[in-house]
Amino acid sequence: MQRYSSFDYCFFLMIVVCFLNKEITKIMIGARAPRHVYAGSIVNHSTSEKHVTVSYTMPDGTTDVVHLTVPAHGTVAIEQRLIKQNLATLTGHVSTVEVEGKNTVHEPFRGVNSPVKQYKFEIGEDGSLVE
Repeated sequence: MQRYSSFDYCFFLMIVVCFLNKEITKIMIGARAPRHVYAGSIVNHSTSEKHVTVSYTMPDGTTDVVHLTVPAHGTVAIEQRLIKQNLATLTGHVSTVEVEGKNTVHEPFRGVNSPVKQYKFEIGEDGSLVE
């Protein structure tokens, strides 16, 4: 029966670690943070109040819809939506924002590269969402 030296074991272990490291690197290359907006605000730069619908995609697959009225030259907060599942608290993310009678913006939103809680949606002077 052949016996292996400590060097042989170390060499074998080094080869295994190099292989696993290469495989883990392949997996991690495709992974990135989600481009989600969890909360923020809507700023209205127009001279009239606007009715806005905010839709959230929830972790359980449902959609939660909130209707807001943003006063002329005012700001309204978009609150983070949380749900409890068993012992965990999970958060929904904003999927669409629509100004009644104007336009709708969909995720991914401009400039979002990772999850944010202070995203600012702006309604321009013409009453539509600025993209």
